[in-house]
Amino acid sequence: MPTSSDDEPPLITLLYLVEAGTHEVVVVVDPENIIVETDEKNNFVSAGDMGSNNGILDVGVEIVARYSVPAIILGATFALIAVAGVVMYGRRMEALDRFAEKSSMMANLDDDSDTQF
Repeated sequence: MPTSSDDEPPLITLLYLVEAGTHEVVVVVDPENIIVETDEKNNFVSAGDMGSNNGILDVGVEIVARYSVPAIILGATFALIAVAGVVMYGRRMEALDRFAEKSSMMANLDDDSDTQF
């Protein structure tokens, strides 16, 4: 540890991904007791509960970040299925209309007995 003339402990900044909310922070030095010391009881200290000042906003942002991509993928999949269904329905109706039209033309041909081929 760097030494200083002040009685203040050095400031250490750690950047890591944390879930939203309040968490208890504990600093542990020599967790496997590799360093020989006369007092092993001072290897950890609790820094207390730490959290963001934004509260529920952080939780909401985390939920949106976690579930937005899967929700968009599912929504796009269902929309694509719906569009395909509407197109298939429309084409089926068009085919049935054409079939009905051709059937009515064929029915009229049977009525004319003068026409010979």
